[in-house]
Parts: sequence; C-alpha cells; structure tokens
Amino acid sequence: MSAHPCAICQGACCESLIFPAPAFTREGDFFYARGKRVDSGRVEVESRCPQLTPCGSCGIHDHRPAICRDFSVGGPLCVDTVMRRREGSQRAQVLNAIAALGISYNQ
Repeated sequence: MSAHPCAICQGACCESLIFPAPAFTREGDFFYARGKRVDSGRVEVESRCPQLTPCGSCGIHDHRPAICRDFSVGGPLCVDTVMRRREGSQRAQVLNAIAALGISYNQ
C-alpha cells in the first residue's frame, strides 16, 4: 500500500492563495505587486497557512474552512497546485499516489 498523496505532497494547497487576476491588475496593488500570474486569469500570492504543521499535515483538518475543502484529493485544484508547486520525484510520487487511489485527472 502506498502513502496517501497528501502525506507525500505535504501541503502544496496550503502554501499560497489564488485570486482572479482581473481584480488585481493595477500596478501598485498589493496582490499585483506580491503575486505571480498563474495564467491569464489568476494570480498566486504566497501565504503559508498557519495551521499547516511542520510535517505538512493540516492541524485543523476536521474543522477546516470551505476554501480548503475545495481542494479535494486529486481534484482539478489539487492537481494544478501540485503541478505548480512540487517538482521532480515528489511531484511524480504525488501524482502516482493519486492514480493509485483510482482518481483520474488530466495533466
């Protein structure tokens, strides 16, 4: 039995926030200045969740907010985040663990 994808990933979904870019396109805007474009429609801002434990697990998993629940394991937001924030063998291990759960995703 392989490790759970979240145990391998260690919280890529908890390391930043993604906002719609049109709301943050003015030069000098806080998010525009500190964020990086994910694509033409989104901006990512570094913001590590204070509830992410040192080992990369959620310290409030049973009581996490709705925005966190949107990141279902192997879902589009999860895979997109893993592809952007994890590299090399760690990325491959996470994606393989997702596939081992029988979850299909598009790369």
